[in-house]
Amino acid sequence: MPQNSSGSGGSTPARGPTLEEFLVACQKSLARTATSSAEAGKADSEFAQGERPVYVIDSLELDLSVGMRLSPDEDVLSAESVHLDFDAPHEQRSRIKFRVETRPQELLAGAKLQLANLDPLGEELPVVRLRVWLVDDRGMPVPNHPVAIHFARAGDKNLRPKERIAAQTDVVGRVDFYLETGKAQGNLKVIGVRKRFTVHVKGGARGKAPDEFYVWATCPRSPGWEKVVEPAAPRPPGDVPRDTLGRPVELSTELIRLRLEEHA
Repeated sequence: MPQNSSGSGGSTPARGPTLEEFLVACQKSLARTATSSAEAGKADSEFAQGERPVYVIDSLELDLSVGMRLSPDEDVLSAESVHLDFDAPHEQRSRIKFRVETRPQELLAGAKLQLANLDPLGEELPVVRLRVWLVDDRGMPVPNHPVAIHFARAGDKNLRPKERIAAQTDVVGRVDFYLETGKAQGNLKVIGVRKRFTVHVKGGARGKAPDEFYVWATCPRSPGWEKVVEPAAPRPPGDVPRDTLGRPVELSTELIRLRLEEHA
C-alpha cells in the first residue's frame, strides 16, 4: 500500500477504506450483478415462458483476512472508524465473515410489455440498442401486435412524449430497434421495417451537462387477457387509461433514462 511521509521523517500507511465503505461497495457490486441479470431476463421472452432460465446470484458469503486499525474519522467530529489494510502482514490480519444479499427476481403473473436495454454498459455508444417484447397472461409471446415507442427529452415540461413511433411485434413477440444519436436528432431503425425514423432527443443542456432522454413503450390490451402486470417504477408520465371495471386498457413498460452520446 502507498506510504505517506510523516513530518518526523518516518512513514505511516495510507488511509485505507473504512469497513463501512467496503461493505457498501460489496453490496453495490452485487446489486449491479442482479441488475444485469434482470436486464438479461427482460431482453428474452423465453425467460417468461420458463424455457430459458436466468441464474441470479442472490447472496455471497465472504471470508476476509485483512488488517484492521481503529483511527479517528476526519469526516465525523469525535468519531472513530475501522480502516482496512489489505497489505498488512499475515500476523497483523484479522478474519471477518459476512453475507451480502439481494432480493430475488419476481416471476411474471399476467400479460406484460417489457422494455430492455440490450447494451446496459454503453459499450456501443453512440448507438443505443433496445428491445420491446410482449407476453400474454399465459406467458406466451404475442406476435403481430401493435406497439408504440415513445421518446421524451430531458427537461421537457411534464415529460410529455415528443416522438411516437408505431411498430408491430414479430413472430416471437419482439420489437428490436436501435437509435443512432446525433447532435440534434437520432436516426431510429426498427428491425424488420425498411423505413428509418428521425427522433429529436437532443435536450437543452447546451454542452454544459450530459444530455439525457427517456424511452418507454405502450400497446393496447387484448380483451382476452384477464390479468395485466402494471408497469414497474419509474412509470411513464400520465395516468394509465382504464375501463369501467378499473382495468388498464393498455400495457406500458417502465420508463428508461438514457444518456445522449454525440458523435465526435
